[in-house]
Amino acid sequence: MLLPEIEAAVALAALARSSSSSAATCSRQPTRLSSEDQAVAASHENNYAMSTISHRDATTKLGSNRLNSATKLRRNLTEAEKEAQRLRRILANRESARQTLRRRQAMHTELTRQAVDLSVENENLKKEKELAVEAYNSLKNRNKFLKLQADNSKKAESQEPKNIGIYPLHIWGQKLPP
Repeated sequence: MLLPEIEAAVALAALARSSSSSAATCSRQPTRLSSEDQAVAASHENNYAMSTISHRDATTKLGSNRLNSATKLRRNLTEAEKEAQRLRRILANRESARQTLRRRQAMHTELTRQAVDLSVENENLKKEKELAVEAYNSLKNRNKFLKLQADNSKKAESQEPKNIGIYPLHIWGQKLPP
């Protein structure tokens, strides 16, 4: 709590009292405080506590969170304040972790939905491809058949007897006109 300041006050009081002894001796041996030094240390502790409380009241009245947070960084925090800060940090971290989990679950759900949609679309495209291949093969076979017919008709025309008389070839075998 105020341990560093009390220790500093004790060390100063010890230095003032024992000017004849060296500083090394004072720092090694704990000295017993006189009643006067104890009263000074107690008043110093009370003054610090009162100034902290009055400063807290002033910042609360002003409503300045920024000033309040800045002074909290400068002053020594009590154990209760440290514990409260730690609990706030733990709760904030837990909420952040929950949000991260929710975000990841939403992303997972979205990616799963997209995967299902894409697999359905893929199946549909495969079916369309099969139909297109069947149509292509059908047209290809039809084209081969028509080419063969055309070749056969050309061969048939070339094998027919040539026109010898005055009538064209397609009239042979028919009755002549009067």
